[in-house]
This record gives sequence, structure tokens and C-alpha cells, in this order.
Amino acid sequence: MIQQCSFLAIAFILLFTSPAARAEGEVIDKKMSVALEKSIPGFTAWKTRDYTPTIQRSALENKRHPCALSLDVNGDHEIDMVLDGRDDRHHLLVCLLSKPKGYEVIVIRETLLPDPQKIENWNDGKKEIGLNYYLWPYKNGKGFTLAIPQQSDAEGHLLNDGAMIDYTFGDGKFHESHQTL
Repeated sequence: MIQQCSFLAIAFILLFTSPAARAEGEVIDKKMSVALEKSIPGFTAWKTRDYTPTIQRSALENKRHPCALSLDVNGDHEIDMVLDGRDDRHHLLVCLLSKPKGYEVIVIRETLLPDPQKIENWNDGKKEIGLNYYLWPYKNGKGFTLAIPQQSDAEGHLLNDGAMIDYTFGDGKFHESHQTL
């Protein structure tokens, strides 16, 4: 049920935020925002324009925002939000985990901060600029996959094999596993 509600929850939040917040791509409610600001001051979710056109199209076709997933990883029937974004020094993948009295912020992954406008990718032989990966929810809402697609250049030469990084929640934390395509 949470997976089906994912798009509706994000759409609801987007409809009832201020025009300025919508322009900035805000996808979380006030309680989530307060918890996030307390835990990671200055966190900003990536904007749709930070992703390659291929990722933007896929997100639109699948009725999802490329930087956010609405799940229920802890099984409490409340929305847990996974956000892909940044602070002033790091690229961060975080989860706003629902708790009885608010939200706990869990940093799932922390890497060097990229400049999306300087990242070159090749999708179906076409050069694109931006972040080039998908966030896909598990059907049961208990985890998700960060999928990095295979890339080939204009001549059809394979540039990378692509990968899938799976994140499942258990024992109060996210567990990561990898698979090369």
C-alpha cells in the first residue's frame, strides 16, 4: 500500500507547500523538515534539473521525484522518506524514519560532493549531463535500489557495466549489498 501511496504522498506535499518551496522541489512535510534541519543543517535535496534528461523522463513516467522515495521501511504503517541530496560538503542519501514522536534522520550513504553540471554520462549513445542513477522502491516498501545504468558511447562501445546497490532496513539500520549488471 505504501508504494501505491508514494506518488500520492509526494503530490499531496507538493500541492500544499508554498509556491517558493515547490519551485525549490521540496518534497517533505514540516515535521520531516524540522528533524532534517536539526540533524543535517543545510541539507538540500537534489533538484530535478540536477539529473540527466533520461532520469528525469523515467521519474516522470513512473510518477516519482528522482530524489525522493516514500516507503515504510520500519513497518509502522507511517511514511518513511528517503531523500537524495547534499549538504555543503557531501553527497548524502538519507532516510527520515518515522518514530512515535517525530522522525529520526539516518544517513544511509555519504560520498564526495559532485557538481551535477560537470558530470558527463552516456545514455543510449547520447551524451547527457547530470546525476545518472535511479532510486527504485521495493514492492514491499522495506527497502530500495539505487540503480546505475549501463552506459555506451555514440559508437555503441560499453563504457561501464552498471550496478545495483540494494538497501534493506533491519535491526534499526540500512544494510547495503551490491550487484554488477
